[in-house]
Amino acid sequence: MCIWRSNCKDTIVCSRTDTKDEVRLLFKSISDSFDKMAIHEHNHVPDADKEYMLPRDGRETIRLTAQHYLLINRQGWILHPDVEKAIENIPHPKIIDLATGNGTWAFDIAQKLPNSSVCGLDISKAQFPAKAIRPSNLELDTYDLLQDVPDEHRGKYDVVHVRLLLCAGPAADKSVFIECFQKFLKPGGWLQWDELSYPLVFNVHIDANYPNGLHQKASAEYPIMRVTQKNLRVKERLGWMDDFETTFHDAGGWGIVKKVNIPIRPHLLKIETDLLIAALTDMMETAVRIKKIKDYSDLAEISQAVQQMREDCDSGSMLAYNWVCGVAQKC
Repeated sequence: MCIWRSNCKDTIVCSRTDTKDEVRLLFKSISDSFDKMAIHEHNHVPDADKEYMLPRDGRETIRLTAQHYLLINRQGWILHPDVEKAIENIPHPKIIDLATGNGTWAFDIAQKLPNSSVCGLDISKAQFPAKAIRPSNLELDTYDLLQDVPDEHRGKYDVVHVRLLLCAGPAADKSVFIECFQKFLKPGGWLQWDELSYPLVFNVHIDANYPNGLHQKASAEYPIMRVTQKNLRVKERLGWMDDFETTFHDAGGWGIVKKVNIPIRPHLLKIETDLLIAALTDMMETAVRIKKIKDYSDLAEISQAVQQMREDCDSGSMLAYNWVCGVAQKC
């Protein structure tokens, strides 16, 4: 399987971070690598999509596609084994991918399960693939998760899938999303929620003295995590994922509930590091552009944290998502 990978060494690193020009140069450094591939610079975030913390351009579509294949390789599945088993005897399962982004997960599952009916919904259609290349069993449409579930989708699906909603998506209480997902499902249907926990990333070093030869540390005090928390409040968004089972049981209406912490795969660490650098840099750049970050001292702190992250990686440190998969069956 071919996974696109960026080359961090091709990007520009600022040696000082005390001017606005240098801050902007640092935020542009990942973009410069992609400019060599003649990919357009970021589009502005659509008005209907102001809470989304990443761009929606061709470069970001490449990153999302690479991230998709990284994550299913790290998990070892596209559908959790319990979910896959639950639908194996359903002749024509109905599957929906919420916050589908560029539709890669929905596209992939539609091809893998040709007898299924797959729908992907997102607040923006900017990254959808052209209709001419979509599988015949895949439909893509727009929908805002913070709005009520349309009647044509209520109680219709055997599987609801959602990925990476909480970190970059709209800020809302988790109960809003849990109730929303439940409304899409048939009785007995399954939710698969692939998400990050807090802190967002592990800092990883190769060390034979640790299990699997990896020393992994999830530190909220790592500079890039500190500035991400300060400016984007990711702990409030993601911290509850550690209590996934309790949260869903307390919400009511769910039977089987499980959460799996996804192990790090050493052979994927290079591409995972590259993608995390790109994603975290883009999140900070977008936060500045849509004016979530206004103070110059915050800009300087962010630029220093991004620079340190990249210098650490050049020195042999690697990054990995603090990745979890939660599944729950509707009663």
